[in-house]
Amino acid sequence: MHQRSLAGDQPVLKDERTGDVIDFYGPCDESPTGQDQVQSQRH
Repeated sequence: MHQRSLAGDQPVLKDERTGDVIDFYGPCDESPTGQDQVQSQRH
């Protein structure tokens, strides 16, 4: 996620071309911009 978007209500994912993408193996209903993910990125 873009760092500047973490404080808002609508976090924005980085473009995949940045090379800053992490593969996630977990539940299919996991949202990359869900509150648990936002909290993790803030820390």
